[in-house]
Amino acid sequence: MRHEPRGADMMMFEPGSNLDRQGPPLPNALTAGASDPQTSEPIWKLVDDRLHGRWRWAILTALALSSILGLVGYFSAKPMFESVGFIEIQSQPSIVMNPTYEGIQHQSNYEKQVATQIQHIKGRRCLEAALNDEQLSQLPWARQRSAINTLKDHLDVDAQPPSELVRVSFKAEDPVSAEAGLNAVLRTYDHMYAKNGGAVKTTLTTVNDWLQTYTRDLNNIRSQRQDFMSKYRRTDLHALQNVNSDDIGKLETQIETGKFILDSLAASQARAGAGMREVAAPSPLLEKLNPNLLVLRSERDKARNEFTAAQNNYMPGSPTYTMKKRNAETAEASYQQEYQNTVKQYREWGAEALQDSGDIPSPERVAAMEKKLAEKRQLQGALVQDLAVFDDLTRQEEDLHKRIDQANARKEDLEREKDHLNSIISVAQYGNRPDEPSNDARRKRAILGLGLGLMASFGAFFVLGSIDRRAFAARQLAPTPGSRTPLCLGVLPDLGASLSDPESSDVASHCVHQIRNQIEAIRDPHSGYVLAVTSPFQGDGKTSIVMALGWSYAAAGYNTLLVDCDMVGRSLTRQLGLSGREGLKNALIAGELNGSISRVPIQNLSAIPVGVSNSFGPESVRRTDLQRLIDQVREHYDIILIDTGPMFGALESTPVTAVADGVVLSVRRGRSRARLEECANRLEMVGTRCVGVILNCAVRSDCNRYVSEASLAAAEEDRGARGEPPSSRATDVPANERNALVRAMQTTARARSTD
Repeated sequence: MRHEPRGADMMMFEPGSNLDRQGPPLPNALTAGASDPQTSEPIWKLVDDRLHGRWRWAILTALALSSILGLVGYFSAKPMFESVGFIEIQSQPSIVMNPTYEGIQHQSNYEKQVATQIQHIKGRRCLEAALNDEQLSQLPWARQRSAINTLKDHLDVDAQPPSELVRVSFKAEDPVSAEAGLNAVLRTYDHMYAKNGGAVKTTLTTVNDWLQTYTRDLNNIRSQRQDFMSKYRRTDLHALQNVNSDDIGKLETQIETGKFILDSLAASQARAGAGMREVAAPSPLLEKLNPNLLVLRSERDKARNEFTAAQNNYMPGSPTYTMKKRNAETAEASYQQEYQNTVKQYREWGAEALQDSGDIPSPERVAAMEKKLAEKRQLQGALVQDLAVFDDLTRQEEDLHKRIDQANARKEDLEREKDHLNSIISVAQYGNRPDEPSNDARRKRAILGLGLGLMASFGAFFVLGSIDRRAFAARQLAPTPGSRTPLCLGVLPDLGASLSDPESSDVASHCVHQIRNQIEAIRDPHSGYVLAVTSPFQGDGKTSIVMALGWSYAAAGYNTLLVDCDMVGRSLTRQLGLSGREGLKNALIAGELNGSISRVPIQNLSAIPVGVSNSFGPESVRRTDLQRLIDQVREHYDIILIDTGPMFGALESTPVTAVADGVVLSVRRGRSRARLEECANRLEMVGTRCVGVILNCAVRSDCNRYVSEASLAAAEEDRGARGEPPSSRATDVPANERNALVRAMQTTARARSTD
């Protein structure tokens, strides 16, 4: 038995605790294998990560979808045939052809003439007449209700500067319709606008129609304005509004002053009857009693303002400053003296003095003024509303006068130039029947459909792979920045029926030894290291990995102990042929390992089966009891491998992982990687390091990363030297790949022990 000393710094902790097993940090989701955050993964690797395992379906779906969309795109596009003709418009005469004055722009007469002819060609009047053309009317689509819209949408008219030609084209789905539609429009335009002065006649008719409309509207507006002036018996309604405003202001002042003086008079008489001293009247009443007081107040305010300006512009003591100050003081003294005299006079005479002078109206007169004020305000409100309408009518009248003047000027120009029109506009070329399509979008749409089908298919599978990210290769288990996926220790091949191939057995054996060496390189190097093997799912090959690692450790000279703690599956016990023997259950009940360890016919390899006890189940497993048993065997074995149930499905998995020094996770190819992160979180919660993850049932290309050609050649040479027939190495191999892996390791281990 070989033991490796523990570190001296580990001796200070209690035996059996998790603290005494913590040595150098093991790779986990947070430390080992994490790639540089600055390094970005190549895009093809990212796509392969999302589509791995679904490439076949993605390609088949892409072929089917792209074919369908390509056909749909090809047949959805119809080739269009285009027939082209030209109209010539000479630039010698100077004439305005725009039918309405609103279209006048700062451009040459010729440019306006060309623009007008283009509008004539595309106008509804010309198109409706073109549908009655003898050749066009024979076509089926020309007799439909939407024929004019078809003609308008497919007709294109463009000037061709610097030439005098206007290009007219018409597109249709067949060459006959393209030729017939274009020539029908050209013939109709030539008859309506180009020959016999048709354009001039049409333009003159339009101008005359505008003149009649403008004149009718002008007479209408004049009649409405006359009605307003008759209503108020005034021609100037604005002057009437100003007069009413002045009258309303005067009445409001008179009413306010009368009420104030009447109230003051009543208060003065009441104080006189009570023997009270008369107080001074307010300033407005004093100024009414003494008008000179108002003049003096104005002079005082003026002198104050001049002195304020002098303060801002002159220094104190200067002549101007001194003069303005003296004038302000003199004006203030004069006002105060006159104010005191007026107050004294008011106190001597009282409000009766104002009443005797006839300035204060009677209460009846005040009431009459209020009634008159209400009437004035009502009249003013109606006048304001009518005046707004009146002003709008005035503006309309002025605008109509301008329009009439412009229309008359246009009419004079057309009358003067009409004799020259017949020689400046003509159809230079009618359309021919096109031989091939001018625009065929079928190929473009077919290619677009193919591209969309490919992108949609691969995009859908890419999204599916992002949602359900399963593990298909070792590269997909590599930790990424921000990920808690454990480090990938290695892979185990998918043997299946290929165990009869000696090379497959050698590959499996090499992969297991590589995993064992990887664990040894990173684990705490003390003896009695406890390594638990579990998985996120049921059926991920945990037992096969435990047995394979056990044989690998035993073959390397490590004193190895296998422990079956899978209370439900019991696969390790059955495959070791230890069913019915005492084991872990019996030891947990007794509290000690007394006869529970069984020898396996492999050197350096022992095992503890699950045991026999119907009264003990997975719910009875306690961490302290399990820890006590583990401590009993730590000093006797180099490595202790524990097989337990799935981490989230077995009750015993949590206490087993809690007492272990490290945990290896097994995931079967095609399983989801999301559960690996959940397992890493669970192990972090119980305080146990996750040594790494093993991809089980991997493809041969992944296994080749861990096996060199030289190793396989050496193994083949070794088999030839021993003279072992390949068939004998695969005798009675079970169909399940997990048993196939065990069989491969078992054969290798026995061969080495024999040697």
